Amino acid sequence: ASAAPRYHLPCPRFMEFAKLISPSGDWGKVWLAAHCLDKRLKRHDYVDADLVQLVETFRARSRLVSLGAIGYLLVGLCKMLDRQSRFFDEDSQEVQTKLSLAYGKSIKCGGAGSDQVPEFDHVSALLREFDSIPDVTAGEALARGKRCVARLE
Repeated sequence: ASAAPRYHLPCPRFMEFAKLISPSGDWGKVWLAAHCLDKRLKRHDYVDADLVQLVETFRARSRLVSLGAIGYLLVGLCKMLDRQSRFFDEDSQEVQTKLSLAYGKSIKCGGAGSDQVPEFDHVSALLREFDSIPDVTAGEALARGKRCVARLE
């Protein structure tokens, strides 16, 4: 008599990982971001994500996840951090515009060709420090760099 086919139940590690990366799981948004499905995620998904806490949970459950899956999760984290920084930049640009409209003058923070220094004391002091750094020509910089590089011989 032939043996009946054996059906293997998924291992508990796989089931737990599947729950974590499901859309309602703890790592679901990171997994979606990693697999170019970030169009499904909204702005609040990125802004509300606590990336430090996510990294801690990755580290705590590292034995549960394969190295390849950790790589995907890290890619997703990088994409989420990138999107968070873009949102922060957009918000700061908006605040800068509102401040300039409210006070009737242009506020620029050290952009290319800007001679105007904002009236914030800590920013002004920082810009004065950078102005005190002597300029280095390209030839000098190249000569300094050659001293720090080992020969290939």
